[in-house]
Amino acid sequence: MSTGKKNLKRVSSIDVAKMAGVSQATVSRVFTPAEKVSDVLRKKVLAAAKELNYQPNNLARSLNMRKTNIIGIVNPAFGGYFYLGALDFFTLGLQSRGYTVMLLNIPRTAALEDVIPIAFQYQVDGLITTAVSLSPKLIRSCMDLNVPVVQFNRYSKGLDVSAICLDNKRAGENAAEYLLNRGHSKIAYLSGDVNSSTNMDREKGLKQYLANSGKTLFDRYVGDYTYESGIKAGKKMMKQNILPDAVFCASDEMAFGLIDCLEDEFNLQIPADMSIIGFNNSVMAASPHYKLTTINQPVKEMVEVTIQVLLEKIDSDKDEVVLRMISGEIIERESVIDRT
Repeated sequence: MSTGKKNLKRVSSIDVAKMAGVSQATVSRVFTPAEKVSDVLRKKVLAAAKELNYQPNNLARSLNMRKTNIIGIVNPAFGGYFYLGALDFFTLGLQSRGYTVMLLNIPRTAALEDVIPIAFQYQVDGLITTAVSLSPKLIRSCMDLNVPVVQFNRYSKGLDVSAICLDNKRAGENAAEYLLNRGHSKIAYLSGDVNSSTNMDREKGLKQYLANSGKTLFDRYVGDYTYESGIKAGKKMMKQNILPDAVFCASDEMAFGLIDCLEDEFNLQIPADMSIIGFNNSVMAASPHYKLTTINQPVKEMVEVTIQVLLEKIDSDKDEVVLRMISGEIIERESVIDRT
């Protein structure tokens, strides 16, 4: 007599192997990315797995193989639109290669040293850090645990860690050249995090090109890449007797905040009264409201190179430090006026 209860016994790879008429090792290879199995055997195993409603135990397999196929991505919770887009590309790119992504967001109040050890607890195969700088102590911890690390859009000077970045110094030079060629002489910079390598390189390139052209930076305002800091910079700017005729912003979000502040609160016209260049080429930059001239970061290309470098480190024993600088370009819209 049936009790109406279902058999709750978990289906194992042994059950699939028996039904498919193959070895348990063959079942394991079918469900392991990059393992070579003939099409005939693969179809047999997948058909049996489907009929039995089999789900492979990835945790058990990873313990046996000493490889989890998990990549940790450490990302600031306040990273902005650029990093949100990058995370999409990282997730898609890694999943297509058989990896699972573990995202570790860092709140403003948290220290990197408190977050990365969480990834170690899950025995990640590798780490990608975005918009954060690593300390020698953290890099040593990763090396001791044999966890390869690649920095995305940051690099740490003097430390043995690979990094994929935009050529931010060249981007700063391009912004200066673009504005000077259009007759601007009072060029200001609205910075992001003053301690980040990306921001320092953008400012360095801007100042260096101005100096080589016989000019100096008109003014510098400190922001934090956010819309709100753009508004704050605009209010500070309007307290001055003489305004810049152009501002290079270290992010599109700050440029949006600056434009809205100057136009809505002080009735300035952009670009007639002041030209503005952003950075990142975010989706909103092309909107009819902003039509922002900006420097494009080829995020998809940067992500793809980062993944390739990390997986090469995972699959080999090489400790080579890789630093790749990728070129950006100015996307011309309508936020810069020609004053020549």
